[in-house]
Amino acid sequence: MTIDVRKQRALGAEEGEFSYETVPDEGMCLVPLFSFDGPVSVRGSFSIGDDDTVDVHIEIKFRLSGSCSYCLEPAVADIEFEYDALFVPYESDDDYPYDGKRADITPAVNDAILFSQPQVILCKEGCEGIEINENEK
Repeated sequence: MTIDVRKQRALGAEEGEFSYETVPDEGMCLVPLFSFDGPVSVRGSFSIGDDDTVDVHIEIKFRLSGSCSYCLEPAVADIEFEYDALFVPYESDDDYPYDGKRADITPAVNDAILFSQPQVILCKEGCEGIEINENEK
């Protein structure tokens, strides 16, 4: 999704909102034995500064499903995450650069998806993992 900065300025709209769904590449799922269960819902807002910087607030929601990280039983995790990104019309090591005309927010959305994922997902709170019967050894 792109924000057409020049068009927004021409319309006198320096702020706005967006909402859409995207299907991430399966390689973006970082939790072992899990995958995305449906699309990622993306919504947010933006404001354009006097220096053509674009401040973007992103809210994402998605579900991961797979096998519990401890016991391998079925498990799901509903993820909600907020992320702020600054798009600048020049090269920057700390922010997201853009060409001064259109800011493609896809890299920031992808970062939000990656940053939002937990290291482990459990089937239930307090899962102790696979039970090993010590008497059978």
